[in-house]
Amino acid sequence: MKQIQQFIPLILLAGIFVAGCKKDDTVSATASEAVYEDAAYTISGAVGDESGGATESMGDLLTFQSQGQLNMASPLADGGFETTTSDSGTYDPATGWWTVSINKTRSNMRVTASITRTYKFRFWKNETQHQAFYIVNGDTAVKMELTIVNGTGYFKNKIVTHYLTQLQGSWLATDINKDTVTITLQQNYIRKGVDSVVTLRASRIFDHTLTLTAANVKTVRFKPTVAKPFSQWRENLANAVSGTITGNITATATIIRGENDKVTSINKDFVITVVGGEGSIDIEGRKFKGNMRYGDRP
Repeated sequence: MKQIQQFIPLILLAGIFVAGCKKDDTVSATASEAVYEDAAYTISGAVGDESGGATESMGDLLTFQSQGQLNMASPLADGGFETTTSDSGTYDPATGWWTVSINKTRSNMRVTASITRTYKFRFWKNETQHQAFYIVNGDTAVKMELTIVNGTGYFKNKIVTHYLTQLQGSWLATDINKDTVTITLQQNYIRKGVDSVVTLRASRIFDHTLTLTAANVKTVRFKPTVAKPFSQWRENLANAVSGTITGNITATATIIRGENDKVTSINKDFVITVVGGEGSIDIEGRKFKGNMRYGDRP
């Protein structure tokens, strides 16, 4: 794949990313406060950047615009190292779709992760014609689509070890030829996985499905400001996120140590309010903190 010309050197998210879902207030009578804590850990990981959540996929979309292939190795500002590799990609001129597979590994003081993704993406010259790259013969694409074909991987922090079993989602980025770009969730972002949650009080297995729903979705808007190298804006992308994320989580928690070894279930809507990369997760009035960069909770 040819390298796509530099597009966005610094990202500042100034808008709101909202996904609505149907309200369901059911929860098993045996569900304890610990199950809500598990849900908060899972939600934070599912939207985080370095945990391989939704923020990372949005970052990948922006990277494909600016660099094409994702082949890089770089130290992380807070310690540790990250390596990303991709294949050369295949292009279908009839449909305009690129298909690219990537592999990532990262490790720092907060999270260790190994992630694979296969993406499809394409650029649009105008509303009816696609083109192979961001800029072709002086023509800058006006919009871009990105779809998750599949994804696998895991991440581990001080509390959670997560194994991803299913992933899907699709975004549309419009006005990519202008200073302010809009990213819209086009289909449900669905993430299924199994988390091992180990605290001082208990050890639990949390088998879950998390959904951010495309219905009623609003947009993320960001505007390039001061030019900076790719590595700087990409590493700080999550810290620029502000807005509201809503969704739903269903899960079964098997408690293997503590609380009488019982199984509980939960089906709950949630709301995350994010300011400068720090989130407040509200699950039926129960509030927890979350971090958009690391995908963990302080």
